[in-house]
Amino acid sequence: MHNKLGLYVHYPFCKKKCPYCDFNSHVRKNPIDVEQYTDAYMRDLEKTATRINPKPLTSIFFGGGTPSLMPAIMVEKIIDKANELFGFTNDIEITLEANPTSVESKKFNDFKIAGVNRVSLGVQSLNDDALQYLGREHNSAEALQAVEIAQKHFSRWSFDMIYCRPNQTIEQWRLELLQAVKNIGGHISLYQLTIEDGTVFKRRFDKGEIIMPNDELSADMYVFTNNYLSELGYDAYEVSNYSISGDESKHNKLYWGYDDYIGIGAGAHGRITDINGNKYGTACHSNPEKWLKDSSYFENDIIDKKEQAIETILMGLRLKEGVSEQKIKSITGAGFEYVLDMERLKVAIDKGLIEFQERLKTTQKGRLTLNSVLSYILN
Repeated sequence: MHNKLGLYVHYPFCKKKCPYCDFNSHVRKNPIDVEQYTDAYMRDLEKTATRINPKPLTSIFFGGGTPSLMPAIMVEKIIDKANELFGFTNDIEITLEANPTSVESKKFNDFKIAGVNRVSLGVQSLNDDALQYLGREHNSAEALQAVEIAQKHFSRWSFDMIYCRPNQTIEQWRLELLQAVKNIGGHISLYQLTIEDGTVFKRRFDKGEIIMPNDELSADMYVFTNNYLSELGYDAYEVSNYSISGDESKHNKLYWGYDDYIGIGAGAHGRITDINGNKYGTACHSNPEKWLKDSSYFENDIIDKKEQAIETILMGLRLKEGVSEQKIKSITGAGFEYVLDMERLKVAIDKGLIEFQERLKTTQKGRLTLNSVLSYILN
């Protein structure tokens, strides 16, 4: 049922906390103990290797936090240990997220030597005022310089941008996107700004200091983005991810395709199938110091067959290719009717929100209100 295995490595530290970010990231004044943290990652890998039937990893993703703050030797040791324990497929994708500050960009060659073969840059905007508003430490010139350096060291690279910001117009976004497409390789991730609980932006939003674009403008921006990139040969293979054919992120597709992935590092989540065939949801302690001391998972729960099927649909309908009924049958022994309200599904199909032939897929219209569509059709 689960043909692929990936590895997610969470590095929980940043130089500063961005006001929109709700990820598990922490700012520490004192340098971390590199040897101690490296040993803890080794511990997490070894612990998981005893629980599952090892098979070659198809992808590794270093996320955060700011993984480009990691010493290259730490990255190298994690990659080497993962290879020792699980092995790699011949075409393994090893991605590291990086902030485009000039100092960190100089480390790209060291990361390449360590085994990284793809970088994902947190550009976020090519407008200096917007970057300042988003709390980023780089400007647009540094971002473009980092992209240029990435191109020299890696055959595959990507970068993220945030749009649908307060007071942003479609024309402003068009000009920014025009500049972006001149510098992308085969892949780009474009996220609409959302107000997340526990963030500085949420506190400002609650005070009325931040006014977000309305739903109509958000939808118009999304449709424009999809159409604009489609004309340039970039396919929206997932709700927020665009690529030319063949350059999709393997780790993204593994995650949204509901294959297994190991999660290590403070706050890392995983989905693994143990040697007895049970599917587990795992989560490491989010506090870095607690994670260092305690090798047990904060969460370590069996996911029953119905919940697995629901998660498969929740993830898979973000992908353009959708979900096959065969995948649901391989989990539950039954078809979509096991987890979907088939009458409501028919309504969603009639409204042009979902297509269902051999696979269940959302249309572009359906993706605009994906969460509402999902809550409507799921039992």
